[in-house]
Formats: sequence, structure tokens, C-alpha cells
Amino acid sequence: MRDYILAGFLFGSVPFILWRPAIGVFLWIWLSVMSPHRLTWGFAWNMRWAYFIAIATLVGLLFSREPKRLPVTPVTVVLLLMVLCMNVSTVFAIDIALSLEMWKTVIKIMLMVFVALYLLHSKQHVQVLIWILAGSVAFYGIKGGLFTLQVGGEYRVYGPEGSFIEENNALALATIMTIPLLYHLFLQDIKHWVRWGLVAAMVRWGLVAAMVICGFSVLGSQSRGGFLAIAAMLGFLWSKSRAKAATGLVLVLLVPVAIGFMPEKWADRMWTIQTYQQDSSAMGRINAWEMAFNVAQDRPFGGGFEMYSRSVYARYAPDPTTVLAAHSIYFQMLG
Repeated sequence: MRDYILAGFLFGSVPFILWRPAIGVFLWIWLSVMSPHRLTWGFAWNMRWAYFIAIATLVGLLFSREPKRLPVTPVTVVLLLMVLCMNVSTVFAIDIALSLEMWKTVIKIMLMVFVALYLLHSKQHVQVLIWILAGSVAFYGIKGGLFTLQVGGEYRVYGPEGSFIEENNALALATIMTIPLLYHLFLQDIKHWVRWGLVAAMVRWGLVAAMVICGFSVLGSQSRGGFLAIAAMLGFLWSKSRAKAATGLVLVLLVPVAIGFMPEKWADRMWTIQTYQQDSSAMGRINAWEMAFNVAQDRPFGGGFEMYSRSVYARYAPDPTTVLAAHSIYFQMLG
């Protein structure tokens, strides 16, 4: 039944996308981030819905009379230069065949990013975009947080199978990035969107509850990188808060309770951060960082996408026997 509901909704949205291509951008982001088709069990599970909506959006872009403009700012210029760098890096990749496969995926995403920049220009557009982004990830954050509370943190939290946030580390990162978005929505005038005072209050406090539960989801992922990142994110939020005393009091009361709720094996895993030299996984990541740095030094255009192979590690890594992904966007981009 889920398959038919999702398919009917997406096929039925096409006329609206052709009329208002910004709707297509919102649907494409929802499909790409939340991957609702991965919650089905039939034909819809493996359908390329994001591709289908992207085509409809591009067609609507050609014929729609909506105002369109591409903002030229330092951010968009750097973004364009980054895409050009990706193309050059792919041409000079260590393994062009492997690199091309990931390049196809990335370039399609970047195309839609620039389409979004071209079509979404009003404050209302930005607000809707934030609601969709935050809601898409918060769905799994709330689901994972409730699961963590139910099982006492005994099992790891993962994202939907076959999505960009399937891995526990990826879901933890996405959830951490979402909590500030939820906080932003909490600070907005909800009554502008919801006319009834009681409903507006429920939405506001629902956002607060979502932030707390998403925090438990991050802890439940058992990701050490996620643990460090959520600590940094909370510190940043506190530094930007207008009511530092009240926010600080809430964090002082809530954080120890959340950490104390997690089982002993979780604490043992987190405390290995202090003795990372004795942890093979942590040292494997550092080995990958050094490998990426060495590739960048040796190859002016980098190694291209998907360069994590034994042959590359044998040439550039301090420890050629440990082949792990860098788990760092900075070093992966550097390589």
C-alpha cells in the first residue's frame, strides 16, 4: 500500500512541478534526504524517484514564467569552483573507471543544487526548504532516539537501507546538523504558519522535544565522531544563544542525564577517544588522513573519487595494510 500511495503522490505532483518548478526542488530534496521510498516493501523501493522528479523540474524550469536568477556571491562562486575542481580531479584520477561512477552521482546532485539556487530566492522558499531538510532527517532522528530510549542504548541506530544516511556515522552527522535547524525553526514566529495559538504552542514544544530525542539518536548511533560533534554543536549553540544562563542551565542538567542513561559499553567505547593510539579503527582513520595528504602532495589534481584501494594505500599510506575510509570530509576533499 505504501508503494501505491508514494507513487500516486509523486506522479500526481508532476503538473504542479511543471507549473511551479520550485515544488520539484522541494520534492527532490525530500526524496534525496529522507528517501521515503526506502520505507516501502514493493516496486517503489528501487525506483529512481529523485531522478524522475529532477527531470520534471528541469522541464518546468524551461517553460515556467516564475522569476529566476542565480545569485552571484562568494559562496556560489566557491561552490562553482569546487565543482570544476571535481571535474579536473576526475580526469586525472588514479582509477578513472571507479571515479566516474561516483562523479556521475555527485555531478547530478550539484546540478540540482544550482537549480535550487536558481529557483529558490524568497524568504518563504528558504523557510520551506529548512522545514523539509529538518523534517526529513528529524524523522529518523526521532525514530532512532525513541529506539535508543526503548532499548536503553544497547543497540546502534542506523538510517534507512540504501540511503546516504544508512551508516550509523552518517546518520549521526546528519542528525547533529539538523538540531540547529530545529532550533532555528523554534525561534521563528510559528503563528505566521499556524494561526491557532494552541497548535502553534504544540509545534514549538514539539520542536524542543524533537531536539532532545534527536540528541539521544546521536548517542544511540555509538559514533565517537558523533559524540565529539554533538558536544561541539551544543557548545556553539550555547555561545550563540541570547539567554546563555538559561541555555547553559538546561545543558548542565540534561547532558549528564543523557550520558548517564547510556549503558556501560557505550561509555567504554566513548572513552577510547582518550586512548585512540590503542584503537585500530581510530588509527586506521588517521592512516587514511595521512594517505589523503600524501596524495594531495604528490598529485596536484588529487586522486579522484573512490581512491580508497589497496594499491593506493600501498603507495601513499604509512600503514599500507589498513584500508579504511577517512571519515573526514576535509581529508576526503583534500585527496
